[in-house]
Amino acid sequence: MASSGAAPALSDVPVSTSSNHAEKPDKFNGMDFKRWQQKILFYLITLNLARFLTEGVPTLKEREHNAESVSAVEAWNHSDFVCGNYVLNGLVDALRFLDFKMLDSKPVICQVQELKLIRHDIHAEGMTVSESFQMAAIIEKLPPAWKEFKNYLKHK
Repeated sequence: MASSGAAPALSDVPVSTSSNHAEKPDKFNGMDFKRWQQKILFYLITLNLARFLTEGVPTLKEREHNAESVSAVEAWNHSDFVCGNYVLNGLVDALRFLDFKMLDSKPVICQVQELKLIRHDIHAEGMTVSESFQMAAIIEKLPPAWKEFKNYLKHK
């Protein structure tokens, strides 16, 4: 017999569970890097993109230029790009390396030195950034007068 004061059956109680295990982590704001790093790594693992943080681009052997091999390299490049952008989007806009812009009004050598110092600080924090990501970021930072050269490097 059921009484009006009885507790509801378990099937009647709504349970709040996360249906999305790949919930996007909060943006890194310069504080508690190790915690953010673990969260972004888990996020990339759930998206099956974590391997692009450590693996290099597959190389084609001399006799391996068939459509399947070329397609595999293109797919790898795309996934590497996506992975890098997930990491970039996980950072607040004020972080220096990504916010750094090169200007026509300053000597390029001075600006490269600034970038090297920022890169050194990143490595000192224990972060590893793939070389391809660094190159893409630096190409994007070239001054406006270098537009033609920037486009050449992007499509190389």
